[in-house]
Amino acid sequence: MTNILKLTAITALMMASLPLVSHAETDHNINDESVRWNRHGFYSNNLWEHHHLHHNHHMHTATPIKHVIVIYQENVSFDHYFATYPKALNPDGEPHFTARRGTPSVNGLSEAMLRHNPNIANPQRLGRDEALTCDQDHHYGDEQRAFDGGLMDKFVEYTNKESCSFPEISKPNLVMDYYDGNTVTALWNYAQHFAMSDNAYNTTFGPSTPGALNLVSGICLTRL
Repeated sequence: MTNILKLTAITALMMASLPLVSHAETDHNINDESVRWNRHGFYSNNLWEHHHLHHNHHMHTATPIKHVIVIYQENVSFDHYFATYPKALNPDGEPHFTARRGTPSVNGLSEAMLRHNPNIANPQRLGRDEALTCDQDHHYGDEQRAFDGGLMDKFVEYTNKESCSFPEISKPNLVMDYYDGNTVTALWNYAQHFAMSDNAYNTTFGPSTPGALNLVSGICLTRL
C-alpha cells in the first residue's frame, strides 16, 4: 500500500540553518551541484546564501533555530518516496545510498507488505529511468472506496491511473510502486540530517489542500 496510504501526501522535512552536519566547514554534494550543505546547514546556491544567511547572521531567536523549511510533496504519498528508507537496493551504475549507523526505520513498507500485499499487486521499485510518473487518482470517493472499510486493499481498482503522456511514464499497478534512495537521493540525504514526518494523515479523503491546511494549523495528528 503505497501511493495513497498516507492520505496527506506529506513528506515534511523540517530544516534549521544550524551546523548539524559533521562536515560543517566544507561543501558536500547531495544529488547534484545545485544542492549543497555547508556550515549553515542547507542552501541552494551562493546568491541565496550571500543575500540571506549572511544578512541574518546576527538574528536573535528564542532557540538556536533560525529557519524552518518544510518540503511538502503534493499529491504523492510518503511511501512513494520513502517506502524502504533507510535501505536502498544500490544496483551497479546508480548513485548509492548508505544510511548513517543508527538511522531509525520508518513506518513504510515492511517485507510482508512488499511480498504479500493485501492489494491485487505487490509494490515494485521504480528505477531512475522512471523518475516521472502519472499523477495517481486522489479524488474523495475513489480514495474512500480504495480504503475498503479499513481493509486497505482496493487501491489498484480505484486509484490507479495509467493514462498520461510523455514524458510521464505509465505502467500497470503504478499506484503501488515506490522509489528508493538511488533515485530520490537528495530527499533521502535530507532525511539523514533533519526531521521527517512518516505518520502524517489527512483529516479527510481527497487532494493535497486539506493536508496543507492540516500542516499549517497543526491538527494533522502527526508524529514527528
